[in-house]
Amino acid sequence: MIPGWSQTAAMFQDQIMALSENYRVIAVDMRGHGDSDKPKHGYRMSRLATDLYELLDGLGLSNATLMGHSMGCSVIWAH
Repeated sequence: MIPGWSQTAAMFQDQIMALSENYRVIAVDMRGHGDSDKPKHGYRMSRLATDLYELLDGLGLSNATLMGHSMGCSVIWAH
């Protein structure tokens, strides 16, 4: 689950609770948002998509269903 610009993973609280009954659910704060690092650079769509790739790769996930809200969808499409 990837939230939109200026939003955090906390916005998915209700969906996380419902979906986690049957699925492994991961909601992320994009760079610069919520509990994520806040570097001065790296906010282009291509970098955010690379962050998503690195997260999925680091977790060993090759067959994941992705869900985004607002700009989170753009990150998924760029991925």
